[in-house]
This record gives sequence, C-alpha cells and structure tokens, in this order.
Amino acid sequence: MIEVRKRLKVTASDATHPTAMQVGEESEFARSIEQLVRLVRPLTIIETGTYLGVGTTSAICRGLAALPQIRCEFHTIEVNPRHYTAALVNLAERGYLRLVNPLNGLSLPRSLLPSREAIRRYTVDEPPGEDIFVDFPEESRVDIYFRETEHADCPDDLLDICLRSCGCRPDLLLLDSAGHIGFIEFRHVLDKLRGQCFFALDDTMHVKHHESLVFIRRDPRFTILRESADKFGYCIAKFTPA
Repeated sequence: MIEVRKRLKVTASDATHPTAMQVGEESEFARSIEQLVRLVRPLTIIETGTYLGVGTTSAICRGLAALPQIRCEFHTIEVNPRHYTAALVNLAERGYLRLVNPLNGLSLPRSLLPSREAIRRYTVDEPPGEDIFVDFPEESRVDIYFRETEHADCPDDLLDICLRSCGCRPDLLLLDSAGHIGFIEFRHVLDKLRGQCFFALDDTMHVKHHESLVFIRRDPRFTILRESADKFGYCIAKFTPA
C-alpha cells in the first residue's frame, strides 16, 4: 500500500499575499487586536514574534495609546537580533517605546526547541493537518526553520520571565513565533497560567497554530470569541482555568 503524504501549501507559492507571513498594520488581525485591547483594558500583555514591530505590536500600542488612564505592562519578544533592532527603530519612530518593552531572546527554554529530525517530522513527513500552510519549499524548510531559533548568544525562556513578573496572570497573550514552534509555545504557556486570559493566535491555518486551534476547540476552558480565515487564519479566545 502506497502511503500518500498530507499536502501542505507553501505560503510564498500557494498564497496570494506578497508579504506572506507579515501582519500588515491595517490587516483584519491587527484591527481585531487593537479592538480587543480597547475592550479588555489589559494591565499585562505578552507577545511573541515582534518581527519588525509594525504589525500586531503597533496595533497593541495603538490600542494602549487610546487608554491613557491604563498603566499596562506590555512585553514583546523577538529572537532575531536584526529584526529586534529594526523593531526598536520602527517603534521609536511611532512614539511607542513608552508603551512597550521589547525583548531580544528565545521565548522558550532551549531544551524545548525541536531538533532537525523533529522539525522534518512535523513540517515534512507527518504534518499535523491536511491542506494547511507551511513556510519555505520542502528542500530548504528544515534548515531555515532550525536557523530561525538557533541563536546561541541570546537569553532563553523569556516567556517564563514575563509570566512570573505578573504572577502568571497576564490579561492578553499573543503568540506568533516561528512556524515550527507554535504549538510547543502554546502548550508551554498554557501549563503556567494561573488566571483568566485572552489568547490571540496568528496563522491558525498554518502548521504554526493549526494544532493550537484544534486544542482550543476541544478544551472547555476556552471560549472562542473570533475565528477568521483571513490570510492564514487567526483566532481570539478567552481562557478560564478549571
């Protein structure tokens, strides 16, 4: 019997979006995040995947700027030092550095980062879903994903540091790290939460957070507030501990 591999769509070739995985300032997801901030009036926000700081990071800052009476502790984590430096410049130009604490490092402990073999299994041989998106052509996918989080000189487990700073009770978590660690990051955070929290996940029709969305749909602690197929999909949900 011939085994048929699940089909994965490569973002650069199968999608109609020239900016691929970048969240635009006026995207549906960015607008939803800004609206959520204004509604929830959070005191603590943690974001992973700052990238250049002009997508959801700026959307959160716009929401906070509309709430001058709220003193929110907003941490955003970016592992790539070049992206981190560019984000600092972009956020400074927008006047947002007073609203956000950008951090350069790994969101996860290094011990949780997948090996090349695990990345190949998850993104090539045994992907978590059928007909979902993945980054990069198959011949280069494993190497590029591996290099995205291979930064030996930066601090790690910044998510834990940020969570402990608020007693593991953030008001809003936005998870948007590299495609091969999305579900790992999701589970790592979930195990630490001690209070009610709003979750925002980008790329739910992507290998990044396909499993996270499946988990959310099945877990009674989550209430989905908004789910969209825009671009590569996103989900906003409310988590209430058992």
